[in-house]
Amino acid sequence: GTNDAPALAAADVGFSMGIAGTEVAKEASDIILMDDNFASIVKAVLWGRCVYDAIRKFLQFQLSVNVSAVVITIVTSIYTTVQGPKKPESVLTAVQLLWVNLIMDTMAALALATDDPTPELLQRKPEGRSDSLVNHVMSKQIVGQALFQCLVCLILYFNGPTWFPDSRTGHDVPAGGYVTATIVFNTFIFCQLFNEVNCRSITDDVNIFKGLSKNKTFMAIFVITLIGQIFLVQVGGIVFSLDPNGLSFDHWILCIVLGSGSIWVGMFIRLCSSFFSVAQTRQTKSHVKMESTEDAPVRNSEVIRRPRSTSVYLSDPRATRVAMIENALNRRGSQKNLAN
Repeated sequence: GTNDAPALAAADVGFSMGIAGTEVAKEASDIILMDDNFASIVKAVLWGRCVYDAIRKFLQFQLSVNVSAVVITIVTSIYTTVQGPKKPESVLTAVQLLWVNLIMDTMAALALATDDPTPELLQRKPEGRSDSLVNHVMSKQIVGQALFQCLVCLILYFNGPTWFPDSRTGHDVPAGGYVTATIVFNTFIFCQLFNEVNCRSITDDVNIFKGLSKNKTFMAIFVITLIGQIFLVQVGGIVFSLDPNGLSFDHWILCIVLGSGSIWVGMFIRLCSSFFSVAQTRQTKSHVKMESTEDAPVRNSEVIRRPRSTSVYLSDPRATRVAMIENALNRRGSQKNLAN
């Protein structure tokens, strides 16, 4: 009603009824239940968490791509300025970065924002108002993926002239040769493709393929991006400053294998995080157990043990009060035994 407007405005999320509610309450609320059914609140929370997770997934993917692309561009530009052609020339050209930007902003946004909500979303704790949008799990993934992509691409770039010799020369030939530049660019793109799959999970859950078969949009975008990359490398070499002859089958296998490392790196980070979390939880439980089982003072060679204190907070307030009263009575009984 109208009197509820101040409370609705002060609440973090205010709900009002669309049929029986007043216009004042609707204006003060954040969400309006059009069918006046409070069961719709569950759906609202479910979809709200799904949208929030979609934003986090895209943010995790975008930050990892941006960090790796910027580092690779700066390092290769400085290297070509100091050595080689003595002019700043990045291994990732402006046209190639436009294709990366298309994958990063358009394709990834559509792919990562189309996961349907799952019942597991309602099982976790709500997010706090002051919680950061990028949590510690996402931070580890962003840093780990960026380091992996930078190391792989820079190792290929600096060792490419030795591993993939190219005798072609000319003003338009990239530093290191056409083959090296094409392999570095192709590997970088495949790192992003597999990192899209890795970013489907923003938790420590190792199963990043959960529900992938149900998301037809994600699979379609993945295939479209893959076909576009193959066409770009094999046909659009001159426009994108790549090898006009394309890459051989062996080179393609190398790029795919190195790019798939993004998935293995993500799994390794999650496994390490889960292992340390379990170890820390066990240590905390053992510490609490030791504190709750301390012995009472010894008298006449008789060991009188104190009853274990209840350290579990029960969901029922009445049960919690009963447990507290029982603990108090047990302590009084122990004190009387000591006095006697």
